[in-house]
Amino acid sequence: MELWDWVWQQLNPQTADMRVLTRSAGPHFSAASARDELVGRIRLIDNGHGGLEKVAELIEARTPPLHAVIGTDVFSIAKFDENGVISMTRNYRANSDAAILYAFKNSKVPKIW
Repeated sequence: MELWDWVWQQLNPQTADMRVLTRSAGPHFSAASARDELVGRIRLIDNGHGGLEKVAELIEARTPPLHAVIGTDVFSIAKFDENGVISMTRNYRANSDAAILYAFKNSKVPKIW
């Protein structure tokens, strides 16, 4: 069985710590469901201000697994098994590392892997 989960984290560039801001309440049974819930949450929190809309659009246009970054906010959608082990398909770990390194730049230009 495929299970999917998403998490929204924020990097502290001075300490290199990642803090979870929010995550899905439970597993999703499809990548699209996890993606749609994350995009909905981003838009709800952004509340029409537009600062996060660009990253929401990038995520909405891609098929998970994925990582996206804007500023120090890191968004991830991953597939995992019944034991909670993340599937490392499609270079998941390398993309995760690239996203974290990009978050250190604190760029207002969103990027997705």
